[in-house]
Amino acid sequence: MTGSTLTAPPSAGTWTIVHDSGTAGAEWGLVSWNAFTPGDSSITVTAASSTDSTCTVFNAARPVTNNVDLTVADGKRLKVVVSFARAMTGESPSCST
Repeated sequence: MTGSTLTAPPSAGTWTIVHDSGTAGAEWGLVSWNAFTPGDSSITVTAASSTDSTCTVFNAARPVTNNVDLTVADGKRLKVVVSFARAMTGESPSCST
């Protein structure tokens, strides 16, 4: 056998989405979500905008606060990354919109 075997759930992970507004210079509003963070688990959300036609170059990611207008530059695309960290007890955080 080659490769590796996962013996425990990962302690962290991410979920990423890229939204194409279809409009150059779109002004971004707010991002909102519902989170469950048991124990010392955590969820961190960042956003970055892009005007790049290839969808590969984004501005620096900025922290996002739930239900607060984004502070990223206007652009055609918005990349939102949600980072999850498991609690020391093994409990997992969850997030939904």
